[in-house]
Amino acid sequence: MAWRKQSEKMRADGQRSDVRRGPVGAKRMAGKRAIRPIGAWWGAVVDLCFPPTCLACGSEGPFVSEEVLLCELCCQPWYGRGSDVPRCGRCAIELPSPPVDATVCSYCRHWGPAIDRGAALGWYQERLRGMMLATKRPRHTALARSLGQLLAERVAEQTTVWGGPPQMVVPVPMHWTRRTMRGVNAAERLAYEVGRRLCVPALRAVRRIRNTATQHGLTRSQRWRNVRGAFAPAAGYDFDGLRVLIVDDILTTGATASEVARVLKRRKASWIGVAVVARTPPADWATDR
Repeated sequence: MAWRKQSEKMRADGQRSDVRRGPVGAKRMAGKRAIRPIGAWWGAVVDLCFPPTCLACGSEGPFVSEEVLLCELCCQPWYGRGSDVPRCGRCAIELPSPPVDATVCSYCRHWGPAIDRGAALGWYQERLRGMMLATKRPRHTALARSLGQLLAERVAEQTTVWGGPPQMVVPVPMHWTRRTMRGVNAAERLAYEVGRRLCVPALRAVRRIRNTATQHGLTRSQRWRNVRGAFAPAAGYDFDGLRVLIVDDILTTGATASEVARVLKRRKASWIGVAVVARTPPADWATDR
């Protein structure tokens, strides 16, 4: 498989970079070992003089974790709300009570998205909404990395319910014209961080072949028609029998993720999940008139 060959090549490159032969190599390795304590000491000094601040509100913590530079206050509405919150098994929307059939919500039963399972951090509201808008700008790499780590934790919580971890992570692609104008694809940033934390390859295995209109303001049926036929598998990837996780920043009606899932299932992927940072509340959806 193409992604396996790529992973093996990356591992091989890493091994070659670590190999040091002869006395010169030994001196280099010894020098690196001596520099590490100095680097750790210098990092402590920098943190003391310039303490890290929350990437969302600028406060000095306390933070969710050492690697996630987001304070507990900013994450309080959604961090930690995992398996104890009733959610739809497909679109990951929070429900006031468990669904009738304990599997999917009424929306998924009616529209039938091609997604098998879903996970989300929280509602697309208030501070989380501001964070997601910030990740769409090129300079907010650290914020996207922190949110990606939290999303990876949410996915890891669901692996037992999902029947196993994903074997490939695929970001929702952006058309090249829109990517050129924006300078970054937030979904890719999140996907690469999720893949890194889960030790799963994150690959651009699906491409957007049609520059669709923005989904904002469209009704549900218009959203589904807008993305129909907009994606295609990238050359050189084999999805046969794989468990694939689609990663995006925001999920509203699930039309985009479902269309990507259809492309993957036509290539014989065995299971498709979707993981998003923010889930749009149903009250904010554009309804059919």
